[in-house]
Amino acid sequence: MTPNGETLHCANCGNTAGPHFCPHCGQEVQTRQGPLVEAGREVLSDVLSLDTRLVRSLKALLRPGRLSMLYLDGKRAPFLRPFRLYLLASLVVFSTLLTLETPDASTRLDISIGGELVGTEPPDTGAATTVADPQASTNVNRSLQLLKDDSLLGRWMIDVYGDRVDRLRALPRQELLDMLFSGFRRMLPLTFILFVPFLALGLKLLYIRRRAAHSLYLDHLVFSLHYQSALFFALAVAWLATRVLGLALLASGIVYAVTVLVMLLSYLPVALRRFYGQSRGWTAIKTVIILFVYTRLLGIAVSLSVLVAIWKV
Repeated sequence: MTPNGETLHCANCGNTAGPHFCPHCGQEVQTRQGPLVEAGREVLSDVLSLDTRLVRSLKALLRPGRLSMLYLDGKRAPFLRPFRLYLLASLVVFSTLLTLETPDASTRLDISIGGELVGTEPPDTGAATTVADPQASTNVNRSLQLLKDDSLLGRWMIDVYGDRVDRLRALPRQELLDMLFSGFRRMLPLTFILFVPFLALGLKLLYIRRRAAHSLYLDHLVFSLHYQSALFFALAVAWLATRVLGLALLASGIVYAVTVLVMLLSYLPVALRRFYGQSRGWTAIKTVIILFVYTRLLGIAVSLSVLVAIWKV
């Protein structure tokens, strides 16, 4: 109802509405038609509102499990919805980490597929080889092992696509790395997206008691979305740090690995204990189970990346 006593109606559904939103469909009652300055002020207000909710959400994420608890307790208006926050975090991390350059194969990197060393290049016979480089002999080669024998998916891929795997092994190392990283960039986002419902399902099984603090699948899904968002934002911060410090690929990889370990071994158990309220012992056991599943999924992502490369040869 307006100050003049007139009844407002929603332009979308026609029901009585006001003063700001329709209680039936949620559409704004006031239209954005009018002077450009006024419309711009309204748009800016919406953007600033989104920014403040994002800042509050990020501050709450700094305390493991807090944002999920606040959201399920009904305090939702000051924060971004879980899926919107996760979508924003995904856009941030995928626009940063997926820009990483392929490693240089000439930096003493050994690559093996199915336990066999691949991509070896013959030595340069035209160069002098009478004197060995003592510094090079003391360096420890880094290795990249793909389709391991202890991987069921890896063994299946070798059995089914044996001819393609052989052609992949025959490629020069740099070309092989380019193809593998191209596949990894494709499969990693899908792996992270699929991990959220799988994590929620795992939490549902781990905390199956009806008397638990949060027993509904939706509760576990909210926790999973918030945890994965925190992990993505942490990786984005790590990426920014590597760019500011100008770190090389190997040093950058160490920074990312440390970030993931902190989020898995420190942030996750604290969040689980705070959110579900179980003892430290049970929380530690369930954290180990989650970590096992998490590493298995990452292994599947690597194997599927190899599969993408296989289809290109």
